[in-house]
Amino acid sequence: MKWLVPLAGLAAVAAGVWLYQRPESVPDVVREVVASVGTAASPSGSGSATAGTADSGQPGVPAGDATTHPQSAKTALPLSAAARGVAQQLDRLTALPSGDDAITLGHQLAAAATPETATAFREVLLKTTNPAVERVAIAALARTADSALVQALANDYGDLPAEQRGRVLQVLEGAANPAALDGLSGIVAADTSEKRSPLVMSALYGVANLGTMESVDYLLRQSGTDSVDFALMAMERVRTRQGVEQIRAAAAGNKGHEQLSPSLRSNLSRIASVAEANVTP
Repeated sequence: MKWLVPLAGLAAVAAGVWLYQRPESVPDVVREVVASVGTAASPSGSGSATAGTADSGQPGVPAGDATTHPQSAKTALPLSAAARGVAQQLDRLTALPSGDDAITLGHQLAAAATPETATAFREVLLKTTNPAVERVAIAALARTADSALVQALANDYGDLPAEQRGRVLQVLEGAANPAALDGLSGIVAADTSEKRSPLVMSALYGVANLGTMESVDYLLRQSGTDSVDFALMAMERVRTRQGVEQIRAAAAGNKGHEQLSPSLRSNLSRIASVAEANVTP
């Protein structure tokens, strides 16, 4: 498939222009790909991503884990022709030694990722033992994953070895595609255990990272539920000017927020000040 390399380069140029014009929409992990992919370890790294059989009565949930996932079994999302091409390039990246070629290819793959090709990055995220490939997959998925994909990743979480589950949490926390909101909120709603799963906090952080009117409104509504503490912590991570102003308006008791208690409004005012200091220029 010799045509894949120049095609990936052309896609990367187009994506690079978009990323240059919209840097505020890219999580920090994407900007780290160029530096990190060059440090790729041998594919014989520690740990195995082979899915195991749960013993808890719920598929994909280890014994003792009370988390309820959005789906009851691992979901195999179909790979489009474009995603299959990306999967081949990810295999190539896995085989490359550290060096300029690995840096270039890793940067291209992360920058050119789209929602259509995101399924290929999910597949490699679940099985890779190469730290550099893992970072590329996290970067691509955080930027492009939609609701179906973030829910699939939440379902994958319990199948991964404990030491590898953090890769899913990083994707959720770095969510930058507004189309992921329903999936992230679904992760929160699906966990009804008394001790919330790490997935819940990461999903709420992802909602905050989106920073859209809809996502911040969701967090404000969560402040009136049993998840109030988690929602308040998540709101401190809102980085958009619009999102901070929404929080400030709620703290002031503006229309739609008159029912908020004085103590909650005080907390929201404090959170708005914290978030204001970290607003993306």
